[in-house]
Amino acid sequence: MLAIVAMVATSCQQDTDLGVNAGETVTVSVNVETPSIAGRSFSDGATATVLQYAVYSADGSQYFQDLTKTTTINGSTTVDLQLVTGNTYQVVFWAAAEEAPYSVDFATKTMTVSYTNAVSSDENRDAFYAHKTIEVKGAQTETIELRRPFAQLNIGTNDYAEATSAGYTVSHAKVATQAYTTLNLLSDTVDGLTNVEFGYAAIPTGETFPVVGGDYEYMAMNYLLMAKEQETVEVEFTYATDEDGANSKTRTVGSVPVQRNYRTNLYGALLTSNVAVNVEIKPEYNEPAHEAALQTAATVGGEITLTEDVALEGVLNVQRPLTINLNGHTINGTFTKGGDGANAMIKNNATLTIVGGTIKNTTENGDAAIYNTGNLVLDGVKIEGAPIGTTGYPEYAVYSVGGTVVVEEGTEIVTDRGVIRLENGADVTINGGSFVVNNNTTATLTSHVIYAKGSASKLTINGGDFAQNIDNGGGTSVICPAGATINIYGGNFYHVPVADFQSKIFQNYMGYGAPVDVYGGTYNDDSVTKSGNLAAGFKAVSAGGRYYVLPEVVADAATAENVTAVTESTADVATALATNNGEATMFLWNDVAYIAKYGEVVITSSADEATTVRGVVEGASGLTTATVAEGIEVVGNRTFRKCVTLETVTFPNSLTEIGPAVFQSCSKLANVTIPASVATIGEGAFAECTSLTSINIPEAVTRLEKDVLRNTGLTSIEIPASVTYIGHYAFRDCESLTEVKILAPEFTMESDSFLNAAAPFPSMTIYVANAEMKAYVESKLGAHALTYTKVIVPNTVSTSTELQTALKM
Repeated sequence: MLAIVAMVATSCQQDTDLGVNAGETVTVSVNVETPSIAGRSFSDGATATVLQYAVYSADGSQYFQDLTKTTTINGSTTVDLQLVTGNTYQVVFWAAAEEAPYSVDFATKTMTVSYTNAVSSDENRDAFYAHKTIEVKGAQTETIELRRPFAQLNIGTNDYAEATSAGYTVSHAKVATQAYTTLNLLSDTVDGLTNVEFGYAAIPTGETFPVVGGDYEYMAMNYLLMAKEQETVEVEFTYATDEDGANSKTRTVGSVPVQRNYRTNLYGALLTSNVAVNVEIKPEYNEPAHEAALQTAATVGGEITLTEDVALEGVLNVQRPLTINLNGHTINGTFTKGGDGANAMIKNNATLTIVGGTIKNTTENGDAAIYNTGNLVLDGVKIEGAPIGTTGYPEYAVYSVGGTVVVEEGTEIVTDRGVIRLENGADVTINGGSFVVNNNTTATLTSHVIYAKGSASKLTINGGDFAQNIDNGGGTSVICPAGATINIYGGNFYHVPVADFQSKIFQNYMGYGAPVDVYGGTYNDDSVTKSGNLAAGFKAVSAGGRYYVLPEVVADAATAENVTAVTESTADVATALATNNGEATMFLWNDVAYIAKYGEVVITSSADEATTVRGVVEGASGLTTATVAEGIEVVGNRTFRKCVTLETVTFPNSLTEIGPAVFQSCSKLANVTIPASVATIGEGAFAECTSLTSINIPEAVTRLEKDVLRNTGLTSIEIPASVTYIGHYAFRDCESLTEVKILAPEFTMESDSFLNAAAPFPSMTIYVANAEMKAYVESKLGAHALTYTKVIVPNTVSTSTELQTALKM
C-alpha cells in the first residue's frame, strides 16, 4: 500500500527536570494544523476556520471546563494551554466552518452532525478533528495535525459536453446514502447510522478530481461521518436540468466502500452511457499501492508513502511538487536506454523529494533512474543504476539537464557506468552519501562517477564518499570537469590505480581541466595536486598513501610543528596530548583539523566554510591549552568536557555558538573571554568549572540555559540587557557569587536559577533595572533565599541610559 499525506505531525518537547518543578503551572504550546491540498479551491480545507479545543484527564474521566476555548485557525495556529507539570492530559481539537451543521458537547465528548436541509457539494460541511495525549514535563511545544472524520464521496463524469450537444444540459445533482450522526471525540467511535439525503445543489464548475485515465468533473461531493474501518453503503445520485429536479435521472450503486479520511470516487460517462459506474476508494491524503497511485500523485502533487514495493511499467512524469517517502521499499522497473535520459524511470519537471528506500532500473544497459529538469532532493535513498551488458553501456543513474539537485547524507548511488551527469546549467550540491561505480565489465570503458558538463553548470561537493572502481577503463575518473564550475569542500575520493594516464580522480585532458576549486577532502592520487585543481591558498598534504587538502596555514603549521602523521581517526588524540615527546599529530575529522601535541591542541577548519568542532578532545588528560582558529563557527557538544587539566582556551571572532556541556567539569579553567559574535551558549556549557572566577556574557546572547554556570567559582557576573531568560540551576551552587547585575528591563527566570545549597553563606546582591523586576525576582526567589539574597534597584535611575550606566558601575 501507499499513503499520500499532506503533512506529517511531529511532536517535540523539552526534557525538563521535574524534581523542583513538579506541580507548577506551565505553558504548553500546541501547533495545530489542518491538512490542505495545494492548488485546489474545492475540498481544500480552507472553510474550517473555527477551532474549538478542550482538555481532559489522562483517562478522560475528568473534563476541565475552564480550559475549553474557541479560536480562529487558517491552516495552522498555536494555542497555549496552562497545564501542570507531572500530569498527563488528553486534549481534543475540532475545526469547522462558522456555519457548519455540527454541535460539539465537550462534557459528553461527542460531536453530533445534522443532515437536516443538507445539500450536495457544501464546503461548509468540511471539518477536522484530533485528540492528543500530552505528558507535561515543563514549558514545551507540541504539534498535532487534524484529520477529517468523514468519508468524502465524489461523483464525477467526463461527458458534460456530449450530453449538452445531445440537448441535455445538467445543472444540479443530489445524493442519498447512509452515514452516522455522532462521533465520540476521545474513543473515535461513531454511532447512529441513518439514511441521509443531500438535496439538489448546483454542479461545481471548473473542479475536477483525477483518476487513472484522466480527470472527471464533479457532479457532487459530500462528507459522510463514518467509522475508521471500511464499510459499504448504497449510493443513489440524481441529476437534473434545474434546481427543481426537471428532467431528472437517477442511478443507484450498491456496496460502495466508504471509510473515514478516505475518498470514494464514483465516476464514468454517467450522462451518456448505461455502462456500470466505476468505483474506487482512496485515502483522502493517501493512495493505494500500485503504479496508478504514483502516476496520480505525480500529476496532482503532495506526499506519497509506500507500504510495499512498486513496479513501474510507465515513466513516472512528475508535474507538480511531490515528496515520495519510499519508507524502506523499492520502486523498480525495466527501462531501456532512450538516449540522454529520454526513457528514464522517473522524470522530474517540478520539485521532487525522495527519501528512505530504493530506486532500481533492472534493465541491462538501461536508461537513467531519474532524469531531472526541475528541483530534485535525494535524502537517504539508494539508487541502483542499470547494470552493464556485454556490449554497450547504461545511462548515468541520475541525469540533470538544468534544474537543481541536492543530495543529503545517507544517500547511496551505485552504478556500473556513472552516478550523476549534469549539464545545460544544472546546479548539483552533494552534502554527503556514497557514490560508487562498480567494476562489473571486462570491456574497456570510459566512465565517470560525476560528469559535469557545460560552462553554465555548477557542482558543489561538501562531503561524501566517491569511488571509481573500473580497473581497465580508458579515460575513467571520479570527477570529469567538462567545463562546469566545480567547488569541493570535503569528501573522500578514490580511483582504483590504473596505468592509463587519462584515468585519475580528476580527468585533466581534452581541455576538461578548469575550473575546479578544491578546498578540502582526501584523495588517493596526485591529480588533486595538478594545476587548476587546488583552490588558491590551499595545499595537498601527502601521508599514508593519501592526499589531504588543507588551508596553507594548516598545512604549513603541520610542517612547522613536525607533524608525524595525518589520519582520519581521532582515537589517538588523547595519546598525542598526553605524550611528552615533542612531536605533533594532525587529525582530520568532519573537515576539522586537530594538531595535537603534549598539552596543546590547535583546532582549525580544513575547509573554507565555517565548520562545527566535535567532541573528539573530550576527557583528554594532559591538555592545558586549546586554541580554536578563525573559521570555526560552532564548538559543539562536549568538545572539552572533563578535560580536567585545561587552563586556557582561545576563541576566534568567527564563533557563534558554544554547545551544551562543552567545558563541563574543566576544573582548572580559570578565565574565559567569549567573543562578541557568540549568540548561543548551551546547557551546562561551563557547569562544574570550579576554578572559573570570571566570564563575560556577549550582548548577542538572549538565554542563559539550564546549568550553564552551575557550581563555578564566579564572584560576580554581569548579565547584559539582551538576556531575557535565566534557566533552571543556571547559577546553582556558585558559593562565591556575591554580586549579580541584570541589565535587562524585563526578563524571566526560574525559581531555582540562583539556588545555593550551601546557603545562607555567602550573601548575594542582585541588581535589577526597576521596581517591577525587583518584585518579580523576590517572588521567584522565595522567603528562604531572601534571607541571604538582596534584590536592589540602583538609585537615581530615570532613563534606560542611566540604568545601563548605574548597573555597569
